[in-house]
Amino acid sequence: MTMMNSVKEFFGLNPNEYHDDYADVAPREELSSPRDYIRPTTNAIVTVVVNRYEDAPKIGTPFTEGDAVIFDMAGMSPADRNRIFDFATGLAFALSGTLRKVTDGVWALMDKNTPFSDHDLQETFFQR
Repeated sequence: MTMMNSVKEFFGLNPNEYHDDYADVAPREELSSPRDYIRPTTNAIVTVVVNRYEDAPKIGTPFTEGDAVIFDMAGMSPADRNRIFDFATGLAFALSGTLRKVTDGVWALMDKNTPFSDHDLQETFFQR
């Protein structure tokens, strides 16, 4: 046996011998992702006027409680409007929601299984 083969064997790098250390371990149960958790959904639509980025919890709290949220960003600076929209997009992605445009600067964040039509959202927004 050459010196190199002895070193390989010492470190367990012998290509002719394979030993699976985990062959005796039972497979784990699949872990559920955060998207698999059931979030309550209601038939309520909450309308929120957002004036700055610090108002983001006004969007997030009702949405995580199961309500659809219409948020008006018309009075915001473009930079803050982008930050709020990124926040809402993250909520929609993480909690299986959708975003729909209601009018210019006004968006609706709701669960993907919410039965609200675009007409319902616009009617709710303009009646506030």
